[in-house]
Amino acid sequence: MIETRSIPPSQRVDFDSARLFITVRRAERAENDRSGPRNFPIGRPKPSLEKFDRELQKESIIRWQNEWDNGETGRSVHNVLPKVRTTPTSWQRPEIMFVTSHGPFPTYLKRFNIRSSDSFCCGNLRNPLHYATSCLFTTSYHQTKPSVDLEPLWWERVMNNNNSRAKIRKLILFIEENETLFFPKDGDNNYSHRLN
Repeated sequence: MIETRSIPPSQRVDFDSARLFITVRRAERAENDRSGPRNFPIGRPKPSLEKFDRELQKESIIRWQNEWDNGETGRSVHNVLPKVRTTPTSWQRPEIMFVTSHGPFPTYLKRFNIRSSDSFCCGNLRNPLHYATSCLFTTSYHQTKPSVDLEPLWWERVMNNNNSRAKIRKLILFIEENETLFFPKDGDNNYSHRLN
């Protein structure tokens, strides 16, 4: 036990006052926990995660567009879809094959040594544009042939027109169903697998 008489009165601790002070502080802290602080600190607001996501997506699309514009591959698709976007097109499989020149087109098949030639006997390249505009075997599916300088515009208009796209779907189906007409035996390089 400490003798309080030896401590000067100015330095004596009033334990009742200390207990009261601690009790008041605990009550204030409990009230702040329930209702939040009454005084809001002044400072820099925290950046929202949504704003960061928007900025990141915007920057990604700018870079993607730059790569798409300056790339060397996919130029036929670039003619039809010059702007990048995060939503897919509503094209069906035959339309994608038509635009990309993949599938039953000899220009595509020759690239992978499935065909030895990518030309008709008339000398024309057997690419999608040839089949859709000037091939003698596909006259029922022909569309107006564009001039060379208007070809990118032609692709865009054809692929944005529902009737033209329906014609393209029928054309691809016709080519697949009449494979022997379009792809006669070519030595050992025959295109025999069906396109599903």
